[in-house]
Amino acid sequence: MPTEHSEHKARHLSQASSGRLDIVYACGALAIIAGVVAGFAWSRPTVEATASVLHYTQSGNLSYSAPVPSSSIYGSAGLQTGQPVYTSVVDKLNVAFSYHFQTTAPTALSGSEQLVATIYNGQGITRSFALQPVRRFSGDHFDATATLDLSALRTAANVFDEVAGQQGNYTVSISPNVKVHGSLGPRLLSATFDPQVHFGYSSSALVPTSGSSGGASEAGAGQGGAASVIPTSPGSLSVPSAEPATIFLKSLKVADVRVGALAVLVLALLFGALAGWRLLAEATSDDEAVRIATRYGATLVEARALPDSRDITVVEMQSFAGLMQVARRLECPVLHQGGVGDQYAVVDNGTLYRYRTTAKPVPPAISIPSTNGSEHIDLAVVGRRH
Repeated sequence: MPTEHSEHKARHLSQASSGRLDIVYACGALAIIAGVVAGFAWSRPTVEATASVLHYTQSGNLSYSAPVPSSSIYGSAGLQTGQPVYTSVVDKLNVAFSYHFQTTAPTALSGSEQLVATIYNGQGITRSFALQPVRRFSGDHFDATATLDLSALRTAANVFDEVAGQQGNYTVSISPNVKVHGSLGPRLLSATFDPQVHFGYSSSALVPTSGSSGGASEAGAGQGGAASVIPTSPGSLSVPSAEPATIFLKSLKVADVRVGALAVLVLALLFGALAGWRLLAEATSDDEAVRIATRYGATLVEARALPDSRDITVVEMQSFAGLMQVARRLECPVLHQGGVGDQYAVVDNGTLYRYRTTAKPVPPAISIPSTNGSEHIDLAVVGRRH
């Protein structure tokens, strides 16, 4: 009679073989998925080009003044930026300009500057006056001063009037003509800053107007007081850069996915190989019961004892493969009884088809045709139990 230990051992062997087969299938599926993911990750670049923008602003304050008697129309405060400049009181106008380059990025800058005045006759004719020689500067700011001789403007206007045969309406502009170069962050920079601050001009006065050009704006023009004209000019530089490329909703880095997918692939192949090696070892074992459990363990039904009755006819099978053919033909389960000699049986209508792994003398075999007629099932009829 089989012992509980032998039954437990047989059941454990069957479950272990089935479990290892499941591991092989799972590792195979995981290896396929990891291979697909790794292939996709390796088809993508690990970095992607991006560009950051460095912003900067150039600005300047233009102011003017002139020495005038306290008894003049300007009073004791004197001429201030934003007030009309009357030629009957002022001959020379002192112009001051303050330049600033503003940015959050590190800079190394230098350049040149020159204050220039230009008179326009309204008909496309201009004449410029350099208020100072070209001067060099370094850094992100400088201060410049110059003198505008109003008599030079009067002379140019008289020439225009004489040529045109009539007195015209003139505009005078003052521009800093700044050229700056150097580095802004990691990029080289070359920029200009030449906004024009405009004045209306007649033989009697130089009057600030309400507009300026070159991205400039005015503050306090024509209002008196100490307000300065403040032109500004924004700019930017694009800085190419690279950052790690991402995939899968931009949640994972491509480089990490490459490494992770390859690691999963290697581990899946390794565990699958180990489980497969155990299955192969069991499938080629010298113990036939181990081989049967490895291959058919999932289909076997464990039984404590096989049916034993005087009315049962026992048919001894010469191979387990033949017993499996009988089970398929009759559509019956294969019973397994473990013990000293493992027994496998199919029961059908009073007939017990049995195969035993322990070799025992059996009567001569007879053959019956299989379901498809191409093979025969070898069996031996032992006889009816009495």
